[in-house]
Amino acid sequence: MRRRWTIAPLLLAAAAAATLVAPAPEGLAQAAGPVDETFETYDGVKLRGLFYASPKGSGQPVVVMLPQYGKDMTKGAWDGLAKRLSDGGFHVLRFDWRGHGKSTDIDASRFWGQAVNQRLVRGYNPGRPKNEVHLKDFDKRYFGMLVNDLAAARLHLDKKNDNGAVNTSSIYVIGAGDAAALGMLWLAAEWKRPAVAPTGGLLGGTFQGVTGNAPQPNTPAGKDIAGCVWLTATRY
Repeated sequence: MRRRWTIAPLLLAAAAAATLVAPAPEGLAQAAGPVDETFETYDGVKLRGLFYASPKGSGQPVVVMLPQYGKDMTKGAWDGLAKRLSDGGFHVLRFDWRGHGKSTDIDASRFWGQAVNQRLVRGYNPGRPKNEVHLKDFDKRYFGMLVNDLAAARLHLDKKNDNGAVNTSSIYVIGAGDAAALGMLWLAAEWKRPAVAPTGGLLGGTFQGVTGNAPQPNTPAGKDIAGCVWLTATRY
């Protein structure tokens, strides 16, 4: 599923700037309520999120929301903005960063098997490895590791794309505060990562755990990022 949207930033910017209690634009179907979803990072953190499906169908672009570091996704007006964007025709994903809100469960062997987690997350005990991780456990130098959560969100959405549920050729990102810095770090990485062929395409093999996909070395994944909105961007 590959279709690029170009007018969507106008609605994104308007929705982000408008009061979030405003009604949805006239003439559009109301979106269904959000669905709880769980997806995993490369190092075994089980991230909890909410997915708002567009009432206009699977081919619509996707918005990923990034709450500020230190706050779970229920804080602030994110739900109102997500509903407004969904009613306006976007798919929306928002999630809790690792150690935030409900994203505290981990696969202990995978998580503690990473040297950076042993070094910068308090509480590592090889004899009795914890199966949860919390924000208070993070060394301040650990902040940049949360970019892997956004990478996991992209992979989660790409799987939906391959199943025909969304269109990840047009992804928009809305980030607040220091989460905007994580978003920009992730964007830089996406432009250095090869894109992936849809499942069932001409290229075979396995790439990033998605069966049937393979790298497209001449097409950077960053081309799928159609726009960003940074709200009071700060650097942690």
